[in-house]
Amino acid sequence: NKADTPHAILIRAVNPTVGLEVMTKRRHGKHPLAAGPGTVCQALGITMQHNGQSLQSSSLWIEPRKRIIYDSDILASERVSVA
Repeated sequence: NKADTPHAILIRAVNPTVGLEVMTKRRHGKHPLAAGPGTVCQALGITMQHNGQSLQSSSLWIEPRKRIIYDSDILASERVSVA
């Protein structure tokens, strides 16, 4: 994308609590269900068709829950071998 314009989100892992049956089917019974970027995409059904879509679209979105997530619960770091 253009310099200084965010254009990607990398979710390293998720701890799913709902939809486990569907995720297990998508992962062909393999576990862990979502412990890396590739397995997260498989478990959540995210494909290249979602590339470039807004996270507020009708097929891809982030849904708020009642759980409060504090800044201290979120980890961010440089990617290995990428400054």
